[in-house]
Amino acid sequence: MSYATRALAVASALLMGAPTAVLAHTNSIGYVGGGGGNVTFWYGNWHPGTTFNEGTLTLQGINGTSFAPTTVNWSLLSGTMPDGLIPGTNYFTSDGTQLIPYDPSNYAGGGQSYTWQGVTFTGLSAGDYQFTYNAAGSPTVNWMPMDNVILSSTVTLSSAALSGDANQNGILDIYETGGTPPPPTQVSTAPGNSIVTTTTTSGTRTTSGTPHRHVMGTDANGNQTETHYTDSAVTTIPTTTVTTTTTPVTVTTWSDGTTTTTNGTPVVTSVTTDDNAGTTVTTQSTVADWVKTRTYDVQMSAYVPSAAPTVVNTPTWKSTENSGKQNLNLHVKTGVTTPTVRAVSTTAVYTKVYTNGAPTVVTTDTPVITYETSSTYDEYHTYKDWYGRVDQLEVLDGISGAINGLLDHEPITNHKKRFRVFENNRFAQSYNADGYKASTTVFGGGFEYDLTKGWTAGAQYNDLYTEMLGVDSISHLKRQHVGVFNSFHGRDIALVTNAGASQDKYDYARTLEYQFGNWGKVEGTQWWVHNRLYVNNSGWFKPFLGYTVSNVKRNAYAETGSPESARSVDAFNQTTHVGEVGLKLETRFGGKKKDVFGISVDGSYGTDNSYGVTASLDYKEVLFVEGSYGVADGVTTNSVAGKVKFRF
Repeated sequence: MSYATRALAVASALLMGAPTAVLAHTNSIGYVGGGGGNVTFWYGNWHPGTTFNEGTLTLQGINGTSFAPTTVNWSLLSGTMPDGLIPGTNYFTSDGTQLIPYDPSNYAGGGQSYTWQGVTFTGLSAGDYQFTYNAAGSPTVNWMPMDNVILSSTVTLSSAALSGDANQNGILDIYETGGTPPPPTQVSTAPGNSIVTTTTTSGTRTTSGTPHRHVMGTDANGNQTETHYTDSAVTTIPTTTVTTTTTPVTVTTWSDGTTTTTNGTPVVTSVTTDDNAGTTVTTQSTVADWVKTRTYDVQMSAYVPSAAPTVVNTPTWKSTENSGKQNLNLHVKTGVTTPTVRAVSTTAVYTKVYTNGAPTVVTTDTPVITYETSSTYDEYHTYKDWYGRVDQLEVLDGISGAINGLLDHEPITNHKKRFRVFENNRFAQSYNADGYKASTTVFGGGFEYDLTKGWTAGAQYNDLYTEMLGVDSISHLKRQHVGVFNSFHGRDIALVTNAGASQDKYDYARTLEYQFGNWGKVEGTQWWVHNRLYVNNSGWFKPFLGYTVSNVKRNAYAETGSPESARSVDAFNQTTHVGEVGLKLETRFGGKKKDVFGISVDGSYGTDNSYGVTASLDYKEVLFVEGSYGVADGVTTNSVAGKVKFRF
């Protein structure tokens, strides 16, 4: 909530007045969980024999608890304390400042309750809640809360409280304070841990085989040889047999938490496994089956180009700024490597000779091609640029400077009604020579008061919103403005002073030729003081001199979006001083006293080469229509305003 909004709320409270205390007799509050998200709230009073319900109860979730405000009528009535209320756990009274445990002997804490009215809410979950008692149109003393704590407070409903066991002692609250629990019922039946017994016996088994043996070597010429033998082997393997008896178990669970166990029919299984790989006894043959010798056939070709060039691109990004524009440059270095190759074909030839007189077998492998390579290297460079504007905040500041002058207020002087309230609604359009276009709305108002005959002061508040469009961006500026003004006025001269300050929130989205996009968001402040001295104040022809000092401040921030063009922007703080000279023409006409309508035109020129013209027409100084045209900081601003002033 803004400062001006809080101030208005305080003023409203002072005008309306605070409610007076009343005597009431509802002195206790409690809640009993029923499970499944159901909770019954009870209000107790100290009137025995009460036979009616009265008012409603509103319950809503707070502190992150999701439960929308729900208002229901009281639907339950009891002349005895409801089951489930446990003082200090889920049943309370008030000591005037907070909820305390219910104690019927403590009169200062509310005393004893005799009659209770209740209501049940459903769909609740664990969390914080606020309850509020809503009295009937003409409430009786029976049910009016004794203080604001009983009227409306907060409670924390734990999971235990929702389940109906608020003190977590394993007994439902309704049975802890009264009532007899029902006998347990079967809740579920599920398999339990089976009873397993095992017996183990040991044994052995044997296997036989004819393993092949290969012996690698070389011949007298250095060629690789392979000699093949067929051996015989016997393996003895130790074994273990495990017999398992499994008895299934069924567990039945009852509603009181007890269980019963039932055994089923045993199942017997037997599994035999090898203990290890066993022990093998191998008898090697002394007679070879065959001998295979490997030789090579090598063929080589001349060097020739063999493959496409290898291209490696190395990009480098560089961002620069000049005159409110960003230049993003891409430099790509391309390296081209062109290979040459000589093919070498190597074929393995195997000659297998059998010892049993079988024909010799000659086989060959698939030729293996290898390459001997060389290469050449060339390097190329390419460049590409993207451009986009980055002066959105500076242009918004220029628009704000023009709008700030339109917020300055000159009060009515020498009027019979000393206190006047005015509203200030305005629409403005601004143009920038570089292609920006902005629309600004102003909503607000204030008051002015004649302290003496020649001295008027006042204050105002305005809410401003600017949207600015460009060829490659969209920007927004939200401002909350508070201003004060003072006018010393006489027959010959008048001095009007305006001081203003605003809290500013900027945001924008921009692109570089719609290829790169970035977003920025930052907060800042503005303040300014404007003095204007009028000569010949009582005449229709009023020359004036003016002087303005202003300051614009923004925080540092970092853009999001495309990392290639994202900027880190430093904090900004600038104070400017501008003098002005101008002329104001005004007169009144219409009616017998020629004071029905008023017209005013003023124009000024500033030391910063800014200039502007403002014209207004009013009806009996109550209804005002105003238009303006101005140029400042390269921004042209046109505005129209409608104002209403009330006099008291």
